Amino acid sequence: MATIGINGWLQRAEALTGVYPEITVLPYEPFASLKEYFEALTPYRDVENVIGWSLGGMIALEAVRLNILRPKKLHLLTTSFSFLHPEYGMPASEYRAFSKNFQQDPHALAQHLQTLIASPLPSADPVNGHWGYWLSQLKALNFEGKRWPHMPEMHFYFGSEDLVTKPDQQKLWASVFPHAYFH
Repeated sequence: MATIGINGWLQRAEALTGVYPEITVLPYEPFASLKEYFEALTPYRDVENVIGWSLGGMIALEAVRLNILRPKKLHLLTTSFSFLHPEYGMPASEYRAFSKNFQQDPHALAQHLQTLIASPLPSADPVNGHWGYWLSQLKALNFEGKRWPHMPEMHFYFGSEDLVTKPDQQKLWASVFPHAYFH
């Protein structure tokens, strides 16, 4: 297995397999915690490539930082340095409203999210899996002040019109990883 993928929040695995058919997507939503998911990743420790999209990229980064995964290359699609960031990310008040909307009507929020990412695929079923826990990880996984030993070759991809992860997040990543590639 040369490449594994970690999907974004409320994204189906097909979002990655549709673009890269040879990828093995390892969804996190069946797991109740980051610790459980990291345990499931251990058989893939020395995989050649890891592709993480949005929250999947944040999870991939944390797994690499903690030496759970040791890929040769790490590809991160619209991955936040800090999802809640006063200048580059979602304001805390907007995140609280987003979380509340998810709790009140997860299907409506999933439909809205699908239009934001312009995906031709429907969102994943928001009540099948631990999506609420993983939504909290968007807030919890923050990379400010973290240590980064032994990072692989890194590629960051940001869309200029992304409404969720602002392209200026790459400024934060570039300050930590000046030798990374930004696309």
